[in-house]
Amino acid sequence: MPVELVVDPSTAPRRVPLGDVAVGDRCSERWSVDAAASEAFAACSNDTAPVHRDDAHARTLGYARRIVHGMQTSLRFSRLLGMFLPGSGAVIMNVSFDYLLPVYVGDALDYAVAVTHVSASGVVRLDCTVRRGTELCVKGRASCLLPAS
Repeated sequence: MPVELVVDPSTAPRRVPLGDVAVGDRCSERWSVDAAASEAFAACSNDTAPVHRDDAHARTLGYARRIVHGMQTSLRFSRLLGMFLPGSGAVIMNVSFDYLLPVYVGDALDYAVAVTHVSASGVVRLDCTVRRGTELCVKGRASCLLPAS
């Protein structure tokens, strides 16, 4: 039976042996982007593009207001993959994301990862999604290495 794990900021990391990871296992989390997190990401990445910092400029590009950095939107997957599924014994090998809809400061986002493949060599492949309600904002894939020991 697949594992269905819902995490929050207080959830402790989990270490799962390779033999216990199965296709269909899922992990999810809800997170809201706030202004402080958006500003911290801009400072850390040094990406101060006006579309991320100026509502008027963002409107000239067709957005309702300034948009959250795409990379910030997908950053939560580092937490989900590295701490919960496949878990704290895993190392991310690669990720690929498609940004389908803009995300705005204050949006409540639902993150999910689902195992799609587990190899005997320890490579775990996962689908990754970010939804705002029923809208799919980000979709992607990740591969992680989870050693057998």
